[in-house]
Amino acid sequence: MLQYLSFGLVAYAFISLVLPLSCRWYWKLMLLLFLILCAAKPYVYRYTGTWLDPRLPLTLQLGCEILYAALLIAVFFALLKDICALGYTVCRLVMHDRLSPWPKNWIALGIALVALGQAAYGTLTQFSLPEVKVIPLQVKALPSELSGLRVVQLSDLHIGPLLKGDFLHKVVDRVNALQPDVVVITGDLVDGSVAALGSEFAALEKIKAPVYAVTGNHEYYSGVSSWLHEFARRGVHFLQNEAIMLQRENARVKIAGVPDQGADVAKALSGELADYTILLSHRPSVVRAAQGADLVLTGHTHGGTMFFLQPLIAHFNDDLVSGSYQRGDQQIYVSNGTGIWSGFSCRFAVPAEITCFVLRAAAPVA
Repeated sequence: MLQYLSFGLVAYAFISLVLPLSCRWYWKLMLLLFLILCAAKPYVYRYTGTWLDPRLPLTLQLGCEILYAALLIAVFFALLKDICALGYTVCRLVMHDRLSPWPKNWIALGIALVALGQAAYGTLTQFSLPEVKVIPLQVKALPSELSGLRVVQLSDLHIGPLLKGDFLHKVVDRVNALQPDVVVITGDLVDGSVAALGSEFAALEKIKAPVYAVTGNHEYYSGVSSWLHEFARRGVHFLQNEAIMLQRENARVKIAGVPDQGADVAKALSGELADYTILLSHRPSVVRAAQGADLVLTGHTHGGTMFFLQPLIAHFNDDLVSGSYQRGDQQIYVSNGTGIWSGFSCRFAVPAEITCFVLRAAAPVA
């Protein structure tokens, strides 16, 4: 599908940004070839390896990611430019051509510079530590024993071709600094086999709190059975349509989880009642069946990755794409992700995150 999308992106960028330029035809031909190079990533990955494992040197893979992201960003700004140009043309007609001509060359140059700059920044900064978001949760009738309970969520780490064990070590250090009572991981931990990447997850053993997780779709692409065994060895307990209880004196928190394939929300939430119930799922769409959970933690969307893609990604995820949502008494949180998928690794105004939820008793209504 991305191969066909690439044709469309090149065609629109050429028609909107290159054809109107006041320059010789051979310059336009060179710019067309450059646009084709920007769009080549799906073909390069397909013929050198796979989306999960492009089998390219890191610098070449980053180059492919930056150029493809630049093309996508340029098309977005070109679309905005064309909408503005249409309005500008109407104004010139109404005012009988008393406005200055539309500065085509300078606008195209500005779009190209912004697209390339943001693509490079949005891709290369994914190797930096994600920001920490601390979110207080106001809970009605919360037992005093649970006040201050800290739940840290990681999601979509995607340790694989780009992000490695050193990145995960830094993430774990930041998690431990938050002094969590429990750490949860909502899927897509890995892109690759246990044989190739198992040692990259040694840092998980250093987390100073119980760790519970659910599978994402990428675990199934990477050999889920082998990975479940490897993660169990590292101290991560995966919840497969089941729940565990955290006891704090006389109060209890239930943490339930469903796998990305074969999810049975009703089964996961069945059994003993608790003072507060958290449901873990990789995909936000599970919320439709999540009756009985006070808080639903999900990932999968990467927050849309780029801000202008958020409406599209939300459309395919039950209108849930990034951050907090309230549906009745139930709170839903969709993480932007802690890492980034190597097949689409540029963020634009959608930062990666480590999320820390702190339970607080809601003030009684007067």
